[in-house]
Amino acid sequence: VTQMLTANKLSKAVEYSTDAIVIADAQGCIEYVNPAWEKLNGYSLDEVVGKKPSVLKSNLTREVVYQQLWQNLIHRKSYTSEQVINKRKDGSLYAAQISVFPVADRKKITHFVGICQDISERKSREKLKSEFISLASHQLRTPITSIRWFIEILRKTMFKKLQPKEKESFVAIEHSTLRMVALVNRLLNLSRIETGRLSIQSSNIQLHDFLVELEKELQPALERKKITYNWKNTTSAESIFSDQDLLHEVCINVIANAIKYTPKEGTVTLSVTQKDHLLHWKVSDTGIGIAKEEMPKIFQ
Repeated sequence: VTQMLTANKLSKAVEYSTDAIVIADAQGCIEYVNPAWEKLNGYSLDEVVGKKPSVLKSNLTREVVYQQLWQNLIHRKSYTSEQVINKRKDGSLYAAQISVFPVADRKKITHFVGICQDISERKSREKLKSEFISLASHQLRTPITSIRWFIEILRKTMFKKLQPKEKESFVAIEHSTLRMVALVNRLLNLSRIETGRLSIQSSNIQLHDFLVELEKELQPALERKKITYNWKNTTSAESIFSDQDLLHEVCINVIANAIKYTPKEGTVTLSVTQKDHLLHWKVSDTGIGIAKEEMPKIFQ
């Protein structure tokens, strides 16, 4: 009796759920869909019983999504994705978040349960956000580049004539401008990553010149905290093949972080070594270090 009551409660929960739910047998053929699924997709239960969920296939979902789905299911693992585009009975499309769970007894899988939500509105908002970030980043680059150019001219022509307090203010302006450049670059890369447009533009980079330019850009932050910065290149490489902008951003992010967490008058060191055909970049400092429990999160 208890089992019957529990089953009755579960069936009602599925029936009245606002999420679209489908239950398929071990061969993937539909046995049941709830009213929310019928409303979302335009098919009635009678129309889809015995058919496979591929009735919703739009041919716009990347095939790798379905491959990952079935790889998980055959290993009795659940699968969730927001990369599915479904097609309703009337031909209209929607972005779907799907979660699929295998139901198994001790010996084999007996059923699959799928839960689906229409996330078209959210995806549309995310697209608008990405487009806005991309547009804003591009528009900000022009005035920031002009400001940086004028700062470089002032440093070459007037910096030595300034009073100590004026030099302090000048360095602060220079440092803030570099931070703004880095922020705009991060925003631009974020928008590119979200829209899948971040590409690697590799070219030959003169390694010594690259390291010298890094030091110049870091100089304001180093001077402000009186930090000693050393870089060592023990490789035989004169040039390297990489994306200069992305390599520059990685180096600046890591070294700036080392400077930030190193006390005044400390030391930050960049060393470049060679192993086979690869260059190893290492940043060390005399700062507070990273807690062991946080280390697995470094590259997140």
